Amino acid sequence: MDLFYYHAILGLMLICWCSMHSALISLTFTSLVERWASSTLRYYRIVYNGFSVVTLFFILTYIFWLQTMERAVLQWTGNFIALRFLLIGIAIFFFIVGAKRYDMSYFLGISQVKAATRSVILGATPDFQTHGIFGLTRHPWYFGGIVALWSVPAVFYPSTIMTACIFSCYFVVGAVLEERKLLVHFGDSYRVYQQKVPMFFSINKYRH
Repeated sequence: MDLFYYHAILGLMLICWCSMHSALISLTFTSLVERWASSTLRYYRIVYNGFSVVTLFFILTYIFWLQTMERAVLQWTGNFIALRFLLIGIAIFFFIVGAKRYDMSYFLGISQVKAATRSVILGATPDFQTHGIFGLTRHPWYFGGIVALWSVPAVFYPSTIMTACIFSCYFVVGAVLEERKLLVHFGDSYRVYQQKVPMFFSINKYRH
């Protein structure tokens, strides 16, 4: 089979994963779950995370298999290697610092199971942060994810570029969809925060 078809399959898999990942956590879908299975809603987040990880693992396995038949089209070389590691360091920084601000137990769904809470809003915490890393970006993980997509691979194959492009778009769309839920959850306080801090990055630190 021509590589074009394998790449088409990969594109379809990635788009389906991104669409499903967003749809299953949308307010419309979770409200239906709450209506028809409210007694089990507290398990929804942890099951959702597990399903996302397992399905993503199969896609990554397919990508690694596909790369055995591809030719590299881009590669970090020479002085650009230093830039690559700088970008990786930036991505790691945003992931680590962002994790310290998030309630990881809530994000993973553990808190919901223990406390039987009904909330399944993606990434939400009882009190959203407006200082520290959240004074530079409203979405440190999404920003770090985009940087990581384009810096972690040492060699870029067609499948690598396709994956980075699709997931970069997904992170942007995901941030927009997440903010809709956060506005519903936090209201005007989050709307004011949006006006002061950019979605992804700013050199101007957030000021109260």
